[in-house]
Amino acid sequence: MIRWLAIPAIVLAVALPVTAMPDPGQGGSGGMTPAIPLSASTSGGGTYAFAEEVTKGEERGGFTFRMVVKGPAFTVGAVAASDIRAHRHSDGAHVLYIVSGRGVITLDGQTVDLRPGLIVYVPRGVVHSVKKTTPSLQFIDFAQPAFNPANIEWIR
Repeated sequence: MIRWLAIPAIVLAVALPVTAMPDPGQGGSGGMTPAIPLSASTSGGGTYAFAEEVTKGEERGGFTFRMVVKGPAFTVGAVAASDIRAHRHSDGAHVLYIVSGRGVITLDGQTVDLRPGLIVYVPRGVVHSVKKTTPSLQFIDFAQPAFNPANIEWIR
């Protein structure tokens, strides 16, 4: 069940297949630079298999993160979460698309159940945390402006 919250966050349920993520291109296509190299046979774009990318993430304490696409104005990351403690991003907003598993996200003190197909909007500056309730919780993290992990403000 989705609860409408009286906070500046949006939670939507959708059913979108996520097997690969497009890269809007290199060089002449809006200045995009893929976070991982594209094959020499690929010109102007590429695709990324989420199931493969999420296994290549860097451990960051409670989650792994793999930058899949990075542009000057946004990023797309593959995340496998276990227990991401409370934090906020003062540099931008995030949109999470839950690919697999279940968990809970707490947004400014309000808890929402996470399940595959759910989209969660986390506005800039909103304190949030994520905890998995199944053996695995994986999601795509769309951030604007471009996500910089060094700018995470952890809440004690």
